[in-house]
Amino acid sequence: MIKFFDYSNKIIPLWQEAFGDSKEDILFFLKNCKKKTALGFFDDGELCSMLFLVDCKLSGEKCKYIYAACTYKNQRGKGYMSNLLEYCQENYDLLSLIPADNSLVRFYNKCAFTYREDIVNIYFDESEDIKEYLSGNLCRCSGYMSQLRAVKKYLDMKQSGKEAVIGKCKSQSCCSH
Repeated sequence: MIKFFDYSNKIIPLWQEAFGDSKEDILFFLKNCKKKTALGFFDDGELCSMLFLVDCKLSGEKCKYIYAACTYKNQRGKGYMSNLLEYCQENYDLLSLIPADNSLVRFYNKCAFTYREDIVNIYFDESEDIKEYLSGNLCRCSGYMSQLRAVKKYLDMKQSGKEAVIGKCKSQSCCSH
């Protein structure tokens, strides 16, 4: 079952398994990011997969930025994340995300996130601390070293004005399982 939730006791263990972040870092995000909602896939009442939808603007349009998308390792390959993405596509006009590596680019391309946009066109109406947190952790789909590479890549792209790998989807029911 897909539902919105805010149980930090469910979020923290999955986030830690997927990304290796400290409980303090996760609680910082949960406490300080004001314009977010958590969407989860639950099986028999247990959280299996989740993502956050953070309000933002992409090239001036209202958008939901998909952040911290993850699935428990023992639940992967069951289509839970694809179902969450499909739910988002059916319920929101504009979605964006920033995959951390090529395997994730391929996964999100299968889910119709194929449009590319310059990274500087994403605007978060959040506190400076959260803007830095969100831009410093461009994709929550990898481990710490990938995060560092993503931050460096983001800063390099922002300085050079190059196009970033950002997905954008307006279609419905376009995720292939």
